[in-house]
Amino acid sequence: MKAIATLPLILILGALVLEITLVFSFLTFYLNLESSQLKNAQKALYLAEGCLHQEIIALIRDRDHESQISPSPCVVEIDNSGTQATITVSVTIKKVTKKIQAKLNIDQNTGKVTLVSWKEIPA
Repeated sequence: MKAIATLPLILILGALVLEITLVFSFLTFYLNLESSQLKNAQKALYLAEGCLHQEIIALIRDRDHESQISPSPCVVEIDNSGTQATITVSVTIKKVTKKIQAKLNIDQNTGKVTLVSWKEIPA
């Protein structure tokens, strides 16, 4: 008689353990996915900043700089109009896009390049 009473108890406990295991498995999967997207966002941001630095250095060396010199994942837009230049860099890594823009003033007499603003633009 006791064996018949313990069978439903064992089945219920087994089902609870299975349900808890499944819930933790799904939580782990989604947390890893979120962590992966955060890492990709950081990589894209760092790469965009590096490309922007390269483009600013190219502008300092050549005041008429208007063509991209940065490597492949960087997409660069340069608006160099006399006394002011705007450089926008966007990088996409595994569906995560980061975009940074810098505005620079160029002194026509001395050729000095001054950073006016540096900001991340929502992509």
